[in-house]
Amino acid sequence: VLWSRSPSTNITRLSTISFMVDVIPNTPPEITVPADQTAEATSASGAVVSFTASAIDAEDAPPPTPTCAPVSGSTFPLGTTTVNCSVTDSGGLSDTGSFHVTVRDTTAPTLVGMPADMTLTTNNPAGATLTYTKPTATDTVDPSPGVVCAPASGSTIPVGTTTVTCTATDASGNPRSASFHVTVNLNSTVTWTARWGEPLGSADNTINVNGNRSIPIKVEIFANGVEQTSGNAVVSVVGCDGGTPVQIVLDRDNGRWTGKLETSQLGPGCYRVTVALDGNVAGMVNVSLRGGATATPKSSTKVEKPRP
Repeated sequence: VLWSRSPSTNITRLSTISFMVDVIPNTPPEITVPADQTAEATSASGAVVSFTASAIDAEDAPPPTPTCAPVSGSTFPLGTTTVNCSVTDSGGLSDTGSFHVTVRDTTAPTLVGMPADMTLTTNNPAGATLTYTKPTATDTVDPSPGVVCAPASGSTIPVGTTTVTCTATDASGNPRSASFHVTVNLNSTVTWTARWGEPLGSADNTINVNGNRSIPIKVEIFANGVEQTSGNAVVSVVGCDGGTPVQIVLDRDNGRWTGKLETSQLGPGCYRVTVALDGNVAGMVNVSLRGGATATPKSSTKVEKPRP
């Protein structure tokens, strides 16, 4: 309503205007959620993850606050979790959104108690027995990660330097390795000896044998008094006056090196039976053969027992 007064007439004139008000219906809010997130696990339970979701609304001031499940600040387990969020304005209209939280374990365990480098001395040319305490491992997520070492404690390692590598692996497959070195020194002087079993083990190291028979070989081999249980053991049979030796490969059986000496190809006479391990002569006995074959050992004869 507008009015005015004319000074001369003292008359008030009135006029009327009108206008339209357009009332817009309630509109739903708009929610905004975070992008997908990745977190590193801090314990076996997973990781605490915080986030913020927001909303805008044309009618509500301040705008409504979204709710999410799981809520911000929750401990999320290993793997991928979907977070669902929603918001409702004062008019009852809603909007929803979701995102993913991935918790992973990429941190390798820590080895504890790794052995230091060590030096061993042995009389055994085949090496020495390695003994050590295997390390343990700790991990942020896995309470008991496995540890494997190679060569393992109790193994026989050769003369020289051997690298022992230990590897810890957690439940997520994260490995961590560490190594130490073991040096095996061989005593400079090695005395090889043999102890023959019957029938070759006579008091005077000489036996008399009738021809055309099989003589069992049973022998123990020692290096500086230490019994040798591995390697290549061979018995050589040669005439006391020389000739081409017949060789017999021995096997391990019942704690001894064993084989058989077949005399059917040997003529009567004296023979030296010598045992060696990896080329090291350990002992010898004499065999006096009576009767048997008429021919001496063939120069090309080599009797070898197949190794398993």
